[in-house]
Amino acid sequence: MIDMDITNLLKTGMLFGVLLGLFYIISLVFNVSPMVFLIFSALFVFLSYWFSDSLVLKMTRATVVDEHQAPALYSRVARLAQSAGIPQPRIAIVKNPTPNAFATGRSPGKAVIAVHTGLLEMMSSDELDGVLAHELSHVKHWDTLIQSIAAMFATAIMFVSRMAIWFSFSDRENNVNPLALIVTWIVAPMAALMIQMAISRSRELAADHEAEKITGAAEKKASETLGNATEALEKVQHLRF
Repeated sequence: MIDMDITNLLKTGMLFGVLLGLFYIISLVFNVSPMVFLIFSALFVFLSYWFSDSLVLKMTRATVVDEHQAPALYSRVARLAQSAGIPQPRIAIVKNPTPNAFATGRSPGKAVIAVHTGLLEMMSSDELDGVLAHELSHVKHWDTLIQSIAAMFATAIMFVSRMAIWFSFSDRENNVNPLALIVTWIVAPMAALMIQMAISRSRELAADHEAEKITGAAEKKASETLGNATEALEKVQHLRF
C-alpha cells in the first residue's frame, strides 16, 4: 500500500502542475508575456509569506504568551513539538469564543501556533492534543510555503486572464475565438481557485494523518516515562519495606 504522505505529496504536485499548465496555456493563446505577471505575483506573495506571522497575529489580535503566562498550553505544545521533531514554536492566544486554532510562520523555526480561548474552554485534553498536533503538522510540512506558492500561481492566472481580455478588445485586428474569451474570463480564474482549494484540502488530509503519528508518539513517550517512574517508585518502596 502506498503511504498516505506520499499520496498527498503526489496529489499536491499534480495540482501544481495543472495550475502551471493553465497559466502557460492562457499566456500562449493570447500571446501575453507571462513573466511580468508572474514576477509581480511572486513579489506580492513572497512579502505576504515572509511576514505571515506578523500580519496574521495583528489581523487576529493574537497575543504571544510564554511558559509563565500559559504553562499548561506551553508544556503541551512543547511535548507535541518534540514528538513531531520540530523546534518549539511560539504560542499565541486569541480572545475569541469561536473554537479555532491555526499555524503561521515562514518556517518551522519561525512558526507560531495560535489558539482561540473558545477552543481551550471547549476541548478535552485529548481533543486539544489532536488539534495542536494537526497545526504542528502544517508547520512540519511547510504548508504555509506551499499555500503561498499556490496563491502566487492563482493570482498570476487571474492577472493574465484579465489582461488577455483587455488586449483582445483593444486589438481589433486580433480575432480571438469568443469561446476562448469566455474560458479565459470566467472558467480559468474559477479553475485556479478550485485547484488552490484542492491543494489546501490535500494539505489538510496530510496534516490529519501526521497528527495521528504525533499524538501516538507523544502518548507512547508519556506512557514509557510513566512506566519508568512507576518502576523506580516500586524499587524505592521495596528498599524501604
